[in-house]
Amino acid sequence: MSADKGSDHLAIAEAWTDAITNGDRDQIENLVAESFVMWRNVTRATQERSEFINLAARLSSVLPGFRYADVKRIATDDGFVQQHIVTGQGPSGQTFEAPACIICQVHHGRISKMDEYYDSAHDPR
Repeated sequence: MSADKGSDHLAIAEAWTDAITNGDRDQIENLVAESFVMWRNVTRATQERSEFINLAARLSSVLPGFRYADVKRIATDDGFVQQHIVTGQGPSGQTFEAPACIICQVHHGRISKMDEYYDSAHDPR
């Protein structure tokens, strides 16, 4: 992998994290490919682009204080891996911290596939 390609993938990862944290729907739409699909370990199901965008853009408004903490990233040949702690306040006001990891494929500067591994034992719902 070239250094430029790795830097590009990490820049996309950082932009994705910022967009989700800020609930920036336009930026989220710009970062995910038209063919985007996400797989979640918790449901063992895939989520299509439009459903993902609707959910991702709302996270910061439905979970006060929502953010990613202790973020660690590495670039891969075809994307990036990000490990983080999802934090915020759940519906009843309790603070939560849930470990998670995403494995993303990037094509033509956009995230085309995301596999999310989330520790649901810490889910505030």
